[in-house]
Amino acid sequence: MGESFQKKLEQKVYDILFDLEDELDLDVKKLPEIYYVGKNFNFYSLNIDGTHFFTFEYVKKNNIAAFLPHYSIILSRTLNEGVLAEENGHFLFEQFKVGANNPADYFARETLSEMIGFFSSKLVDSKRKNNLKRDSLDNSKSIKDIFDTVKLHFDSGNEEDLIHEQGYMLGEKLYHKYISNQISKKEIKKFILKPLKGKFETFYEFYNWKYHILR
Repeated sequence: MGESFQKKLEQKVYDILFDLEDELDLDVKKLPEIYYVGKNFNFYSLNIDGTHFFTFEYVKKNNIAAFLPHYSIILSRTLNEGVLAEENGHFLFEQFKVGANNPADYFARETLSEMIGFFSSKLVDSKRKNNLKRDSLDNSKSIKDIFDTVKLHFDSGNEEDLIHEQGYMLGEKLYHKYISNQISKKEIKKFILKPLKGKFETFYEFYNWKYHILR
């Protein structure tokens, strides 16, 4: 049964990836590794850092999927196309970005990855809902306000909540602007291919998308 699901999962993930590649006119040079996380699947067979064990267990217990960017691995216990499209979106985003060396850039990089992930999931499953409606940055009037809010979430260990909240919200806005021709395929492709290497460059890219392009 596990082997059958593995083959089905690989086929579905790659089909979705190729559809997204065509939709956004991208040229993917490599493919992610795909693993179906069945009940008997052994984490240690992956030969990856043990810090990812929590993610592995979370996927296994909640029937979801996750992308591990350092290894270009997608772990999944679901064949849901919207969920798989989101992880493929993360994979596409990560192909053209570099690492972040400070909390602000890390927050921005991960948020923009979630934006492309949720946008991709909506392209595949337009009925997918964003249930994270709160905007923790709604009252932020300046860049300093945003920095302070991000720092507060990092200090309290809640940065992932803020990242998903902002990323899903921006991804939904991006999807609606895209299907209404307010943002072009060319603009999205240009963003995905942009390397974002300088200090705070990724943060200012997030700021531009949230407060200008997708306001």
